[in-house]
Amino acid sequence: MNNYTIEYSKENPKDYTINLNESLWDGKSDDEMVYLSDFLDELPKGCIFLKGVTGCGATTLALRDYSNSIIALPTRNTVMSKWVKRDEVTKEIISYDNNVLPIYAGLNDTKDNLFNYINLRVTFNDPIKIVCTYDQLEKVVMRLRGFKKEEDKYVTDEDSICKMLHICYDDFDFRLYIDEVHQVLEDYKYPSRRENMRGLLRVIKYFPNVTCMTATPLEKKYFFDEIKDLPVVKVNYDGFFAMNPHYEDFKRKVILKKCGYLAPAVIKIVKDHLDNKAFGNAHIFVNSVDFIAQKVLKPIMEESDDITLFKDNIRVVCGDSETNEKKIRKAVSSLYKDGEILKDAKNVNKALEIDNAIMEKMRAYAYYGDFVSSINSPTKRINFYTKTAWLGADIFDQSGQIYIISDGAKRHTMADISTAYIQILGRIRDSRNNKVIHLYSENRYLSDDENEQTAFEQDLINREESREDFKNSYNILRTERARKIFIEQMQEELESSVYLTCNKEGQLVYDKYLQWNDEISFKIVNGQYRNGANLAKSIIKNGWDVSTDIDSTAEKLIKKNYQRISFKKVFDEYVCLQRGSVQSLFPDTKSMIEVLEDKEEYLHDAYFLLGEEMVKALGYKRREIVKAIELKRNANYAKQIKDLLKQNISTDVLYTKEEIDKVINFIVTKLNLKKAIKITDYYLVESILVKRNNKVIRMTKIIGYL
Repeated sequence: MNNYTIEYSKENPKDYTINLNESLWDGKSDDEMVYLSDFLDELPKGCIFLKGVTGCGATTLALRDYSNSIIALPTRNTVMSKWVKRDEVTKEIISYDNNVLPIYAGLNDTKDNLFNYINLRVTFNDPIKIVCTYDQLEKVVMRLRGFKKEEDKYVTDEDSICKMLHICYDDFDFRLYIDEVHQVLEDYKYPSRRENMRGLLRVIKYFPNVTCMTATPLEKKYFFDEIKDLPVVKVNYDGFFAMNPHYEDFKRKVILKKCGYLAPAVIKIVKDHLDNKAFGNAHIFVNSVDFIAQKVLKPIMEESDDITLFKDNIRVVCGDSETNEKKIRKAVSSLYKDGEILKDAKNVNKALEIDNAIMEKMRAYAYYGDFVSSINSPTKRINFYTKTAWLGADIFDQSGQIYIISDGAKRHTMADISTAYIQILGRIRDSRNNKVIHLYSENRYLSDDENEQTAFEQDLINREESREDFKNSYNILRTERARKIFIEQMQEELESSVYLTCNKEGQLVYDKYLQWNDEISFKIVNGQYRNGANLAKSIIKNGWDVSTDIDSTAEKLIKKNYQRISFKKVFDEYVCLQRGSVQSLFPDTKSMIEVLEDKEEYLHDAYFLLGEEMVKALGYKRREIVKAIELKRNANYAKQIKDLLKQNISTDVLYTKEEIDKVINFIVTKLNLKKAIKITDYYLVESILVKRNNKVIRMTKIIGYL
């Protein structure tokens, strides 16, 4: 394909950038993505591949090439999202891809599953495509190479898969793809995942071709030792929007809002969407199940006993751990009175004959299953996502509204959100919503201190000094038991504060990867959140704009009613409010409409009498709009007056002046007319003298309509 050019780096000749040619946009719609498959037959081999944007089809291209491949993904949900097949138009899941073997703990993670899949692919000479989570990669690779795990080490497997297939492992010539490679370093900081990340890094050496993919910028100095020598290949999507002639029509905006109290703001978002006061479905990204369960769901549900409302409209996509399950159960338990009775009965009356298995199944369904879903489950009105869902997973919802919540009170939460910012922005693949709302609070990486950079650097020096103090305190402990207690009590502080871990020999050792995580978190959070301009620099190339001002026109007017605001701004917001697609984060639609109508007395008639297109055609010029409204009013009133006259006055009938005046007054009052009307404006009449009761009176004969 000749739709791009190569530009080699002057600093490192092995590094290069793929610059896209303008011809790639030929034949595409205004907002259609240019996919990697439009100009590449396969992903570059043996490199760090900075794909530039999310949703460009990198993993899809890896799945479709003809190489034997192992694709490592961060979470179960990302694995599941790559296993399904969707309708190209509706995006509905229609089947599962049998060409792919998905593996995570509990799914296809046995040697038999692996053997049966490979045997079938080899039989038909089809490429092997294994998609597994990071923590399963080492196990998969070692099984393929003829080893099995016993205790803490791998030993030769006499019944290895390759021997069973009577072939050599090297004949497979596997390619290794590590998707969202920046996340490996992020996951490394968690003790429960660290050894699995080390296992992932250990097996890289077995592959002649390793492609590490990410859309999140990562400095070279923070590349793992195992991949630091790989060349860097970047796809330059910088011109993607600039080349498009309709760029401004669908330019997207991130609205930043610093909040002292996040939970009430998120509760307001949820209620607005449940009450249809906000447009579209809410997709709320927050890396804390505690925050979702205790700070948001529980308070909302304690106010209502409408089980159906919440079951049908709230969905939580998070890790399916037992801990998360308990948190969600506890948060929603108030909705399930029967389940509470059963639970209390079990705790109080030990002799009560209840099948524990049945009861547990009921509780699990009632407290957990109604809310916690997989990434491939149908979208609901309210959708919460933790980290398990925002890395490489596909979400489809054309009316989706993204909210990013960074809770600085929770350790790592803001850093997690920040490092995955580009990932989250592109998570809803087909959304037509051009706005993302990001609420955040302070944490140790961010404050109002302008000398924060200097303070953080000094903090790292202080931590280095403290590291030696911790080592000395640990080394003077002579017994194994004393050291074990020390580690158990101090583990979190050791790792997060001074970057020390305990190795298999029982020694405290400095782990630079933990410090790297801290430095990256500071750089991203401090750099992005210091002000809107900083964040703009990091995402503007992906077609996003940034604003720290979320006040609507109505909100501005209510604060300072005498300020000058153009008719166009007032009218545009009025249209959004009437449609329900309000631009304000905390809308009170009725009050906002009243504020706007107080500002512009002709606003109501401009919208309901003239309509959006007419107002736009008049160039939003107030004088012209007022004239058009008067003409429209007269035309509308003329028809209504005629209809009422027909209902109350007939032709070829004689009426007295008092009788006609009574009808006229009735019509003026009913239509709230500012001026009186004349019967002769609507009827052809004749004045006739008539003798009644020995008196001659003048009457009006209605001959016909004008």
